[in-house]
Amino acid sequence: MKTLRQTLLLLAIVAVGISAAAQEADPVIASIRQAYDKACQTIKRGDKNARNEMVSTLKYQVPGSGQVTETFRFFSRLEVFGENNEFTNYALYFVTRQYKIAGRKYYEEYLFNRNSTPIFVFKQGYDEAGKKTEKRLYYQNGTIYSVVGELTETYEAEISYAYATEFRQAFDNLIRNAKE
Repeated sequence: MKTLRQTLLLLAIVAVGISAAAQEADPVIASIRQAYDKACQTIKRGDKNARNEMVSTLKYQVPGSGQVTETFRFFSRLEVFGENNEFTNYALYFVTRQYKIAGRKYYEEYLFNRNSTPIFVFKQGYDEAGKKTEKRLYYQNGTIYSVVGELTETYEAEISYAYATEFRQAFDNLIRNAKE
């Protein structure tokens, strides 16, 4: 009986180890995590050409909930190119979004690759029962690759990707108009 327990315990430990190793070995998720860590370090360090920050705050009324304040923080890299460095571009790589509705705080992060295409979304919020939730959505080539956490709706991954794309477009429009 003791040997059977030891064997079952050993098998359980091995199964957990294999499962964890399989998740860590995924090259797509590993590269996205590496890009996420690099973006967070860049933001924290405040590199001159890699940490340009633009903040946008929206205030509006929601019936039954009152005033909502949404704060967006856009982080971009300044890219200079051309024969005489006469051209500049601000490449978006990270966006945060914070807002509060009916006393509940929501927080989201959007990570973009070198082409400013969304590759990762992190969301903290609440489900319909009021339970706090966290979700991590990994994208590859414009489609959902992996999800950590339970999606509220079957189309939530697509909506999150669409939001990320809209945030990138809004950033591009704000930067372009600021230059003119």
